[in-house]
Amino acid sequence: MLGLVRSCSTHLDPAVRRLWRAHLCGLCLMLRDTAGQPARAFTNTDAALLSALVEAQQPRPAATRTAGPCALRGMRRAEVIAPAELGVRLGATAALTLASAKIGDRAAEREEGLCGSGPAGRSTVGLLRVTERRLGRRAGADAPVAAAAHVPDALAGLAEQARIESRATELAEVTAPTASAVGAMFAASAGLAGCPENEEALGELGRAYGEFAHLADALEDLPRDRARGDYNPLDATGTSVDAAVARLQALRDTVIDRLGRVELRDDRLVRPLLLTAMATVLAAQRTPMTKKSKKKLGRRSVEVGENAGDCCCDGDCCCGDGCCCDCS
Repeated sequence: MLGLVRSCSTHLDPAVRRLWRAHLCGLCLMLRDTAGQPARAFTNTDAALLSALVEAQQPRPAATRTAGPCALRGMRRAEVIAPAELGVRLGATAALTLASAKIGDRAAEREEGLCGSGPAGRSTVGLLRVTERRLGRRAGADAPVAAAAHVPDALAGLAEQARIESRATELAEVTAPTASAVGAMFAASAGLAGCPENEEALGELGRAYGEFAHLADALEDLPRDRARGDYNPLDATGTSVDAAVARLQALRDTVIDRLGRVELRDDRLVRPLLLTAMATVLAAQRTPMTKKSKKKLGRRSVEVGENAGDCCCDGDCCCGDGCCCDCS
């Protein structure tokens, strides 16, 4: 989806780690049950975050079911979020719609190996469309899910990303489709959870988070794009790296502020998923490190929300460069 959530589950409390796995596996199995085994390829951590966000607002924990052995779990059974839960259904809708938009965007850019043409590409697009229709029919039979029925429409703007990039002169124009899409999804989570009082704050939080993700991706890709002569929003709009990093910090501050305004029954999973990913991006921008220097640096301090602590990663963390853990 956005590629921002990279949870370092090793450093989560065991109960929270099991909850995170329940959302990821529940999303994967929801996609399988809806459209068959190939649809599981669209499982991603950002969509699972939406599932967790819905549950965090609900007055009681989400229902679970026991899933069979899976190779990714070492052939062990596990408790996963039940397919009837609204959060996992929102996550599945978002995962498929965003995957479809990404495919369309890349096809428009005519990138090699992507499904704009050829039998493999047409097959993938066809799978996405069939799965989206099936999810839509399920949603139509369930009144609460109708609260998120506008989400696919809100995400449709992502399909125009390539066209927007071809004419945009301001960075805000380029990031607007992603910001709007993520804002719509976060706001929809409040309606599904039965917490309309959270909708405004979550919409603003989601817009900031979406813009942050798009901008972080542009920064990460900048050296490669320059080497290949590919499009990059920063160079295309004349935005310096320093200005982009300053904007990232401002967006993270917005996310922290809006998260404080959201009423959550349990924030143990949502908070680290949101904030540690952003802290990791900012830490990497402030202190670019090679693998050799990371090994020498070892433990270092990074701010997470309003708290700070020593990083318990050794620089070879599974979730990316820099400190990834919510040490608070």
